[in-house]
Amino acid sequence: MRAKKIVTIILTLVVFFTAAFLGVSAVYRIEEVTLVLDHVSMPALEEAAALKESLEKAYLKRSTIGADDTAAKEEIAKFSYFRLTGFKKDYPGRLVITAKEDAEVYAVRRGDLYEICSASGAVLSLRESAKNRADGKDNLFVEGLSATENFLLSPAYAILKTLDEKFGGIRANVTEVRLVAPASDFYYLDVSFREGVKARIYTPDSRPEGKAEELYVYYAEKLTVAQRTKGAIYVPENGNASYSERSLDSTEQA
Repeated sequence: MRAKKIVTIILTLVVFFTAAFLGVSAVYRIEEVTLVLDHVSMPALEEAAALKESLEKAYLKRSTIGADDTAAKEEIAKFSYFRLTGFKKDYPGRLVITAKEDAEVYAVRRGDLYEICSASGAVLSLRESAKNRADGKDNLFVEGLSATENFLLSPAYAILKTLDEKFGGIRANVTEVRLVAPASDFYYLDVSFREGVKARIYTPDSRPEGKAEELYVYYAEKLTVAQRTKGAIYVPENGNASYSERSLDSTEQA
């Protein structure tokens, strides 16, 4: 008899908690998905509308309690310009998802096309135009990479990344870099500054970050305003940078 009462109590509790869970689930159900996008370009707004629709398909009517950012990561990963920056539950039935658009910085030549990359080296798109989709101006041209060379792993990127950090944004100062590997025993990276002066970094795969810093210091601290408009800075293997009023000569060594 006592065992029967215990079973009855247990069943009652199971029914009670099941009903309570179903009731809570009905109340805490996602009815709204809000996407907050930190964007830098107008095309991003159209892409955001498509992203919001896919997020709604992934989350609406699901339990708020059990929802996590897994689906948000998967959906945002389909949009190359966006990355997830926040995922918040606003009980009882609202999700707030925040994302950020990566700005275009580099235009890496790939045959007749350009591989458009962010400051972090991530590939955002592949297209015919090198124009930045936010401001309509040219992205920073990267020339001379082989067809299979990964920009992110190249000495060109290592140097550009350091310059970008030093300048606090590289597009305002540098317009183009060109990796040159002639059939001799040396090769170099040419850097074109917006003001007019150019730089040549020899053997850029050796101490790329250090040479980039030496170039920045020489440009920012040693050149006069007039010198920044012409001539060339040379950063040789030994790191002792120098300036010449002569323009770059592709056959000249430091």
